[in-house]
Amino acid sequence: MSFVSLTSCLYQKEVDLKPKITVVDCDTAAVTYSKNMSAILKTNCYACHSDFESYDMVKANMTEIVKRINLPTSDKGFMPKDGTKLEDCTILQINNWVNKGGQNN
Repeated sequence: MSFVSLTSCLYQKEVDLKPKITVVDCDTAAVTYSKNMSAILKTNCYACHSDFESYDMVKANMTEIVKRINLPTSDKGFMPKDGTKLEDCTILQINNWVNKGGQNN
């Protein structure tokens, strides 16, 4: 009876073994209605919610907007309704704007 022994060796530097993390530039500190929110709403909401073209309507509904964009995509109330979750940065920007009082700036 004969035996075959197989061995292998892989040499990698410790640096190669660490996962690569991509840092995304997401400015949540300087979010304004005129610079950020109106563009986000226009891109993602106006098609179904044309009333969100008005700052007053957005302000009146901002708690509900935050609630719905943060729901799981499988939830019936999730927005945007097409099921495509907003980018993490966009959600952070909306959350931050609302948390700072949703000013018309």
